Amino acid sequence: MSSKITFSNIFAWSLIKYNKVFDLFKASLFKVFMYFILLNLMMFLPITMQVVNLEHPNYERYGMTFATDLPSWLPSGLPTHCKIDNNQLLCATNTVYEYDLVNRDTVYHIYFNVDDNVEIKESNTIIFYKSGFDMNFRDSIVLHLTYSGFGYIDFNEINQMNPEEAADILFEGVFQSLKPAIILPIILFFVGTLMLMNIILILALASLSMLFKFNQSEFPRYQDMIKLMIFASTIPSFINLGLGFFGLSAFTSISYNIITPIIAYFMYKASRAEIEANL
Repeated sequence: MSSKITFSNIFAWSLIKYNKVFDLFKASLFKVFMYFILLNLMMFLPITMQVVNLEHPNYERYGMTFATDLPSWLPSGLPTHCKIDNNQLLCATNTVYEYDLVNRDTVYHIYFNVDDNVEIKESNTIIFYKSGFDMNFRDSIVLHLTYSGFGYIDFNEINQMNPEEAADILFEGVFQSLKPAIILPIILFFVGTLMLMNIILILALASLSMLFKFNQSEFPRYQDMIKLMIFASTIPSFINLGLGFFGLSAFTSISYNIITPIIAYFMYKASRAEIEANL
């Protein structure tokens, strides 16, 4: 029964007991797919850690041109009597300051020092309230953020800096405040995309392998070939884990795509030889 095949069986036999791999076909396709997901989550751990530990990003690389094409009001146009302290924007007056920030031909309107009771719903706006700030994008996408990424900032000191220094401090504060809200979507996007590519590879390899069924009457079923390809991806997954930790993630798809079918071939030959030897 499939319940007799455990994850430890799948893992161990996929590593060292190629002649027993056909016995793993008894495991349900659902259990094998769960094993595949675990392998992928492990394999993409370095990428996940890179996203979590992302610091001082290259804004222009992600299409954020405002970091290099700085607005004229930064920093001289900022109010010198304001500061950010203990996650609060504190200003000596209630005056609301307005600025424009251009990014790739899109103009974002900035409201600075807005009372918490005021609600602004305009698209493409950034509103700095007393207790946090909102980023309103098109299609009603709104991010409610805190000043946790800013630490302590005295705008009187910011005003005395050159534009590049002031921009680095302020943009980094915005990014660090934004980071907790975007980490999970970024991880899900990258890991999900890479996992989907691996699923397509597994299905493609299993489909191609079925061509050999025409001259072998006892060739495994299609769903068993899917399982075989997943078992064969165990070693490549560990290789890719090592490559990722050494900063060689660019080569992981190459090793995975090449080594997986090679190992699947040796697994098939070893298991077939085991069956024939016991006849």
